[in-house]
Amino acid sequence: LERLLERVARARVDACESGAHAQRGESSRRHFQRDRACLSQFACSSRAHDHCSSHTASLKQHTTPRQRPRGTHGRLRYTSAKTLMAAQDAALADLEARHEQEWAAFKEEAAVLRAGASKKKKKEVEFDLARREDDLRYRQNEELEALGGGGDDASDAGTIEDAPDAAEVARQKAADEAAAVERKKAKAAKKRGKKADKSAAKREKQAAINAETAELERNSKRKAEIAAIDAKLAPLGLKTKDVAADGHCLYRSVADQLGDGRDYAALRRTCAEFLEAHADDFLPFVALDADDPAAFFERHCAEVRSTAAWGGQPELLALAKALSRKVAVFARDAPVVEMGEGSEAPLVVTYHRDYYALGEHYNSTEPLE
Repeated sequence: LERLLERVARARVDACESGAHAQRGESSRRHFQRDRACLSQFACSSRAHDHCSSHTASLKQHTTPRQRPRGTHGRLRYTSAKTLMAAQDAALADLEARHEQEWAAFKEEAAVLRAGASKKKKKEVEFDLARREDDLRYRQNEELEALGGGGDDASDAGTIEDAPDAAEVARQKAADEAAAVERKKAKAAKKRGKKADKSAAKREKQAAINAETAELERNSKRKAEIAAIDAKLAPLGLKTKDVAADGHCLYRSVADQLGDGRDYAALRRTCAEFLEAHADDFLPFVALDADDPAAFFERHCAEVRSTAAWGGQPELLALAKALSRKVAVFARDAPVVEMGEGSEAPLVVTYHRDYYALGEHYNSTEPLE
């Protein structure tokens, strides 16, 4: 039985050292530990038996190996088992050291891969590292199982890094998801901004085109209106003379026709004074629809005097009466309108509806070249 146990132990140790074993897993480790315990117990019993045999030394000198007592063979078997156990311990220490080196190298590689991974590749890198970690752990456990050292304690020491707790993982996942949502929102806002800018640019371009088209049309109408008025002025040897469209065009036109040095501001004061002096004649034409005609007429006279309010037929009639001059107004779609009385040549002005986009306009006249 002792020889059989020794042969089994030797066979198992040789199989572990060479890497060839028939069974893997927990059963192999239990068998090996049981055999090792048997060897240790047998070695202890043999050593005790040798100490009790006082005549072992003399028998070594005077007997052959076949004639030696059982105690001598026990010492040999004890020495062999002790040597095998020492070899097993050394092989296990070397294997554990190599495993630690492998885990250290794997940690460094994992850190490098994580640091260099983009956000899109992060999940793929983590999956690959987890797979490789499982493979390394399984291989090291198999090696420890083969050697008989057990794989649980050694493999627990070889982890990539301290595993984060569940709360930290959840917080990191929530942060990543929130960041992804914010990126999507920012991207959508940027896309909407670009679309809005593009639409605004398109609207501006269309508005410019419309304005240009309107200007061309207005120019066309203005030219047609000027041509029609000039045709009426031609028998008098006159043509249209342009006057600035600044709200003072009526007064500028009359001042240009007078040619006595008075400007539009002087004529505005003259018109306002005449209106105020003849309120009964002009109030029905100026403030007919007002809630308080008198107050409205008063404000109107103040605007005529000191603002750029447009003037119309009432103001032109007041000027003709105040200046004691006849005024003739030429228009495209109406007959010549004359107002006021005087012995001198009439003051000839023109009335336009399509001259400017702002609306009505008065021009002066000048002789044909």
